[in-house]
Amino acid sequence: MRLAGRAVAAALDPEVRPEVAAKLALDIIEQADPKDQNVLSVSGSIDPSTASLDELVLLCEQQGISLDRAQDGSVEPSPGHADG
Repeated sequence: MRLAGRAVAAALDPEVRPEVAAKLALDIIEQADPKDQNVLSVSGSIDPSTASLDELVLLCEQQGISLDRAQDGSVEPSPGHADG
């Protein structure tokens, strides 16, 4: 609790640079009232021979497969997507 009090005091301290005080205030607000986040996960199988183009594109996106063509024509996982 003391740490929160010190953070609030620093955010309100006129001696603290305005940009630092603003950052502290935003950090306090974020911690006190975090943004709502929702995650939806659906699993299932898809038959590529009967799937629509939209379904195939969605499957690629979910698996982290980039649909951008590489220079050599290969298909690579999207940057930042963990294998697994």
